[in-house]
Amino acid sequence: MADFYTDQAEGLRRLMGGLSFQVVAFGQGEEKLGQSTVIANVALHLARLGRNVLIVDEHNNEGISHYFGKPNTRVLQSLTTHVRLLRVEGNFIQTPDFKRLLNINPPIDTILIDGATAHVSFWMLRADSVIVLVNANAQSVSNAYQMIKVLAENKMQSLHLFVNLVKNAKQAHFAFEKLSQTLLKREIAHLYFAGFLPFDAQIKNSAHTGKPFLKHYPQSSCAQIFYNLAENIQNMDEGRYAHLAQFLESVSH
Repeated sequence: MADFYTDQAEGLRRLMGGLSFQVVAFGQGEEKLGQSTVIANVALHLARLGRNVLIVDEHNNEGISHYFGKPNTRVLQSLTTHVRLLRVEGNFIQTPDFKRLLNINPPIDTILIDGATAHVSFWMLRADSVIVLVNANAQSVSNAYQMIKVLAENKMQSLHLFVNLVKNAKQAHFAFEKLSQTLLKREIAHLYFAGFLPFDAQIKNSAHTGKPFLKHYPQSSCAQIFYNLAENIQNMDEGRYAHLAQFLESVSH
């Protein structure tokens, strides 16, 4: 069944003449920081805002598809209204998927990259912006520092930190300030704060239901955090690509 809110947003987008093309990557320095959970829920809300979203998934596990009750497959698939998923291995998109992507109507205008864990990948370097996930422990902050340093060395300027699985706002802001100030003092990068999400058992439990958290608890405080992150992504500056074909051309070389 079509999502009423998504269809309404799509109608408004057509009326207003479309949106800019964006590529945003998510990265994490270690496993189990909730990256796929964040992306699944952000993608759902972006679609409701009128975006036509493609998630590029670099992981080999169930990953994002199980949040939507879909099988783990290597072919381009639709997860829900205006959200599609493509799993990739290395730097390669299969030719049939390449052609299908170009024929999607309305065209893809937002790409979310579910980046490989613990290193900066080919796909992350093709993004306009990168959101690095971290929690409050020292090792996680150190891993994030190394990832951001590599991104900065590769001329990535739009770098954001999202602090996940923390106890409260104070803990989240402490982790951000510690990392941000270190990066500035060493003249490595300027880091933007993308928000934080406290640990919530409902989010963890919803991952096994075949529906994103936002479908179960749309009025919760944690849902509002996903809404805010999606809206912030939509409002990020325009990137280097004018449209999907230009992005695909950049990854095919």
